[in-house]
Amino acid sequence: MSVTRLPEYRQAARALKAGKLREARRHASRLALRVSDSAELLSLQAAIAVAGRQYREALESIERAECLAPGDAGILAHKANTLAALRDHAGAMRVADRALRLGPRRSEVFSTLGSVFTRCDQHDRSLRCFREAVNRDPEDPVHHYNLGTALRFKGDFAGAEACFDRVLRQRPGDFETYYARSGLRTQSPENNHVAELEALLERGIRDPRKETFVCYALAKELEDLCDWSRSFHYLQRGARLKRQHLRYDVQRDVAKMQALRSGFTKEMLNRPKPGHDTVEPIFVVGLPRAGSTLVERILSSHSQVSSAGELQNFAVESMRPIHERLGTTQVPIEKLVEHTLDIDFADLGGRYLESTRHLTGQCAHFIDKMPLNFLYVGLIHLALPEARIVHIRRNPMAACYAMLKTVFKGAYPFSYALDDLGHYYLAYHRLMEHWNDCLPGRMLNLDYEAIIDDQEGATRTLLGYCGLGWEQACLDFHELETPSTTASAVEVRRPLYSTSVARWKRFERELKPLADFFCDHGLQAEPDG
Repeated sequence: MSVTRLPEYRQAARALKAGKLREARRHASRLALRVSDSAELLSLQAAIAVAGRQYREALESIERAECLAPGDAGILAHKANTLAALRDHAGAMRVADRALRLGPRRSEVFSTLGSVFTRCDQHDRSLRCFREAVNRDPEDPVHHYNLGTALRFKGDFAGAEACFDRVLRQRPGDFETYYARSGLRTQSPENNHVAELEALLERGIRDPRKETFVCYALAKELEDLCDWSRSFHYLQRGARLKRQHLRYDVQRDVAKMQALRSGFTKEMLNRPKPGHDTVEPIFVVGLPRAGSTLVERILSSHSQVSSAGELQNFAVESMRPIHERLGTTQVPIEKLVEHTLDIDFADLGGRYLESTRHLTGQCAHFIDKMPLNFLYVGLIHLALPEARIVHIRRNPMAACYAMLKTVFKGAYPFSYALDDLGHYYLAYHRLMEHWNDCLPGRMLNLDYEAIIDDQEGATRTLLGYCGLGWEQACLDFHELETPSTTASAVEVRRPLYSTSVARWKRFERELKPLADFFCDHGLQAEPDG
């Protein structure tokens, strides 16, 4: 009998699909006592480990499975997915290509490979895989959700909405899909989902984490309909639910930024040390929802620039030698900064560049738009002294409101409470002042409001700083066909608009505690000019 027919296997697989990882591990462990040398069981154990973010354990299991079944496309797809989770994108794509050459038949294999290519920013290939998964099993709502997400990245919002509608007809309890669907377009009085969403809340949703998505969807749609009071009511409700289920202390992030200011002194940053000599990277840094995607689209409309997306490569490569030297990833922030100062900066710059090669090299310059690279400005300066760094700024109230009304997946836990937002923004602001003070002129500080007020003037300033000649296409960034995977994927497909600049003022009373906090600490709450 195949191991996949045994009760423990089926119970483990069902628990994994339901997100019950402890239960899944328990059933898989029981089965392992009865069965040895099973590629199917090892693949299942690897999938459970990936779901629990235990990627090294997953890789070990899947490689053992590969030895038992070297020509199995499904096992190779799992291996590629695990390598992608470990950020070995080049390795992941090599394995994914091997899986495709084997001619897989099962829809699940194509779905997994689509996820691999998405992680690796190969969105045309991911779209083809997700379409193939749907073609092979049109009744599986997961395949339609994946296809809808891929279509959203590519700018086919009508196609994405059709996919999400199909998911919700098949699986009305998929609450994250309601949120994804609401963000695809500006809702109108004639065409919206407000009644449907409110009916879901009235019937009751047992899991508060799922309720969160419905509240955020309602907040977004009601804002589109200019129903400001009800919009903020649901936003507060959703944010409160989200924050209650996070283990997060903003003071740890504040301490981290303070440690960076203390460790990276002006003297240290201006001490002559060799870095890696290249002008290829353009880093776009700042806070999420501040305009980094807008800057990315403007720059990547230039013939000499491509975008590599939001890369974690610089953080990973800068921490790698420290973790290897100390034999642990659990390092106090003060010690981490201390060890960072001993890094071979030229080596770091070279390793970072090499780690991006599966995405870069086709143009003279590439964009790395990971917002949190603002933490690494000093280290970027030392490792890549010729790299450009563009810091996109936004009025603090507008920036915080934009973050507050976004559900981020596995990131930015400070964005769900006004108190957390205030403390995090202040620490960020002080760190950026520190970088500017220590490295005057090294970084371009570009205001989102300045781009809105004078698009051409701001674009010329941006291109000039990056050493790029003028190209008219940079003003027509919304016509760029390359995918966008960020929360701004819908907005950047439109010509420049100004309605979001002072949108926060519709909620001036509700946001007053945050405005008062900024005022007490010397930050201007009103938009400049």
